[in-house]
Amino acid sequence: MRTQILLLATVLCCISALHALSFGNQGWCRCRRTTDFFVHPRNFAKMEIVPPTAGCRQTEIIITLKTRKTVCVKPGVKWIEKVIDFIKGQKIRQASTTASDVQTGTRRTQSTT
Repeated sequence: MRTQILLLATVLCCISALHALSFGNQGWCRCRRTTDFFVHPRNFAKMEIVPPTAGCRQTEIIITLKTRKTVCVKPGVKWIEKVIDFIKGQKIRQASTTASDVQTGTRRTQSTT
């Protein structure tokens, strides 16, 4: 009876370990190395901010360049914080402009010349 319970516990441990490994890249940090060197925002194709998870305890800032190269930037670097603040400011201004257009009833039209 004890050997059956021990065998069952061993099988369950193996299954849970395999299940944990089957999540692919979700349980690991995507950035192996990070940099603090400046990358000009005009070269950005996409920027991702990945919050900490159970598998990766640090925030990751992943920039995909127009050349399709991926660069990981250290969080907290002054220049990337300025870029993030600038993008947030643009989104806030965009949202307030859209909200004011809705409130005043104005509508933006495109010229067809």
